[in-house]
Amino acid sequence: MDREALAELLDRPSAACRAARVALRRGGEYRVWDDSRVPAYRLASTYRSRLRNTERRGVETLDLRDTVETLDQLGNEQLALGQVVAPEGAWAFVLFLRPGCAELIACTGVRRR
Repeated sequence: MDREALAELLDRPSAACRAARVALRRGGEYRVWDDSRVPAYRLASTYRSRLRNTERRGVETLDLRDTVETLDQLGNEQLALGQVVAPEGAWAFVLFLRPGCAELIACTGVRRR
């Protein structure tokens, strides 16, 4: 997936999508794993745990709670993953995409220490 196509998918009103799009446009590193699929319920479980851990440690996140709720609703649906890392490395974003990368389902960001 090329940078511009991914930036277009990130053109959504959520804080994480806006920040990931800015990071991508400023030259942040990105990667999409379209060839591997993970059931949404497994991702929901993983990211629910990450939500608890980040809250407990006081780590700043963007849209993590909303992402977990969205993944919970998708059950067995298979999703592909992507990642954008801000150029300065301060933020990392995880993208949840429908197979084929035609649609972004959710995006979350975490501030890196």
